[in-house]
Amino acid sequence: MLTKLWRSALGLALGAGVLVSAVAVKAAPADRAVLTGSIRPFSDRVRVAGTAEAGAFVQFDVALKLRNYDALRARLARREKLSPSQLDREHLPLRSDQASLVSWLRENGLTVTRTYTNRLSLQVRGTVAQVEQALGVDLVRVTFEGKAYIAARTAPSLPTALSRFVLGINGLQPYLKARALNTGLQPQSPTAPFTTPYSVNDIKTAYNATGVPATGAGQRIAILIDTFPNDSDLTSFWSANGINQNLGNIEKVQAVGGTLPGVSGEESLDVEWSSSIAPEAKVRIYASQSLAFTNLDQTFQAIIADLQNGLSISALSISLGACESDLPSSQLSTDDQYLATIASFGVSTFVSSGDSGSNGGCSNGQGVDFYASSPNVTAVGGTSLTLDSSGAVVSETGWSGSGGGTSVNFGQPSWQAGIAPGSTRAVPDIAANADPNTGYYLVVNGQVQQIGGTSASAPVWAGFTTLFDQGRAAAGQGLLGLLNPTLYPLIGSANFRDITSGSNGAYAAAPGYDLVTGLGVPNVGTLYTTLTGSSGGGNPPPSGNLLTNPGFENGSSNPAPWVATPGVIDSSANPPANSGSWKAWLDGYGTTHTDTLYQQVAIPSTGNSATLSFYLYIATAETTTTTAYDTLTVQVRDSSGNVLGTLGSFSNLNATNSYAQKTFDLSPYRGQTVQIYLVGTEDASLQTSFVVDDFALSVQ
Repeated sequence: MLTKLWRSALGLALGAGVLVSAVAVKAAPADRAVLTGSIRPFSDRVRVAGTAEAGAFVQFDVALKLRNYDALRARLARREKLSPSQLDREHLPLRSDQASLVSWLRENGLTVTRTYTNRLSLQVRGTVAQVEQALGVDLVRVTFEGKAYIAARTAPSLPTALSRFVLGINGLQPYLKARALNTGLQPQSPTAPFTTPYSVNDIKTAYNATGVPATGAGQRIAILIDTFPNDSDLTSFWSANGINQNLGNIEKVQAVGGTLPGVSGEESLDVEWSSSIAPEAKVRIYASQSLAFTNLDQTFQAIIADLQNGLSISALSISLGACESDLPSSQLSTDDQYLATIASFGVSTFVSSGDSGSNGGCSNGQGVDFYASSPNVTAVGGTSLTLDSSGAVVSETGWSGSGGGTSVNFGQPSWQAGIAPGSTRAVPDIAANADPNTGYYLVVNGQVQQIGGTSASAPVWAGFTTLFDQGRAAAGQGLLGLLNPTLYPLIGSANFRDITSGSNGAYAAAPGYDLVTGLGVPNVGTLYTTLTGSSGGGNPPPSGNLLTNPGFENGSSNPAPWVATPGVIDSSANPPANSGSWKAWLDGYGTTHTDTLYQQVAIPSTGNSATLSFYLYIATAETTTTTAYDTLTVQVRDSSGNVLGTLGSFSNLNATNSYAQKTFDLSPYRGQTVQIYLVGTEDASLQTSFVVDDFALSVQ
């Protein structure tokens, strides 16, 4: 009798509490909760200068918890979009909780300077004496990198009743700031095609985007940065690159008051490149005035307010970050909530993975950058790209500065399971050119510059995704939203060019997913076809078998692009594979159990027919000749996992003890991106094994 050994695995649940550090805590009354995640211990770079003046004013934010956050994350993983009313009704903090918090803060002498309709946070102001009394916190004068601040040395506390819905208090250590993730400017003169600094056409040629029949028309890209670029730099860049873009498409929103800093290059890079990859898209720049996290949080609120008011945004590009482990866990969780809220409106957010390699810009040892480590964004790593005189790729390797590694704060998202290493969020997800030595053309203050860093690869990907969304709109489809659940099932396919060499320090690029370049770099023409169901105008759709790894010969350690229940990909001799050494074995446990197996694939609209086939072997211990106790269902699902149709169903009644080929017509699904999805279900006793091998999907 065929049976499988029952195997169980111990899961590791990780959340914001993973960060463990020696935060100073004052003794709190029994009816108060200490919010240890709201501050970090002072590092060696922070110098205490003395007691803070009692009458000096400080400002901070109080963040409230999203409700049913795990359910929201699961919805985003299924690529669901939520209406403002859905989000409010099911996930935003309660109005009554916000009212209780505001009342308590005012009763304790503090001023609530701003509330938001989404109730995710409050801005609060008070004197040092008032804040110390209300929050039970010790505020001191400190210096950090030559500047003076008032900062919390001990963790704040709140009444226990409020801590139930308060996520944390942010901004009590205002010296903590994000940094722009670029490698600095290198003055350059204009160059010949396909030599550095690379032009827009050079990059589009390298990634097979020149023939894509989209311009970003009707779409909008958002940029989060501290200031605006010069209009004259934008027009000079567009002119030099032959881009038909105009200033009427550039929207400027100053999200935080005050004098904006002068241009430094980051703002110019983000806007010049995203607006040129998608030359008919609107680009909306949200200026935070500084890179202090309280300012950046106000800017997130401005973006969310626009979305709540009906503004459509296709992609958000963020070329900022800070070492995850150097930040308070409350700040990480607060911004992760903002990013989830933005994703719920269908926005695809791209974040630079960092330019410090596996170090992540951390003060001590290896680490990853945040915002890139949030599971609600697509983290973009970097490569070193060399082209020949025709624009063909001579070589592309993982860049030494490409930020990559695993999070210490966020658990592994479902879409990385079985693909990325470890049990926590892995960074990056994807990549593009970022090496400053193979850098990008840029105009800053009227001067041509060369620049690198993952600050370049993120807005490039944002531009590409805006093209995809335009194509989807033309096909009657919605915005892509959080992109990772769509991209990870495509690993190993023609949608990406896998980067297999290069290192960022602790990690090396390798076949499949890696912690330097993620899934690889885009084949934009093919991705356009996959994500829109129409011709990408680049390379033709794959011929022959459209399925990758059709006989599972990559083994159980690298099953991609198949996604399978643990234990399904199998090389045991009994039963044997139909060919080769590996097959997929669903069920066979003799107890209540469900196994699943699927691969996502774009079926071209060309041709007259599409056909799926595979070999199926069924062995059972059931003795009945009338009842289907155990079943295998073959389905077609959309890219969000919704069932579009059932191709066939098999059971213990169909036992064969040998392989037989099964064939199905997929012609109705031409022009769509679908999942070939198998579900095996067993009842409580007497096993049935459903073994499949050698899949093929062809278009004629």
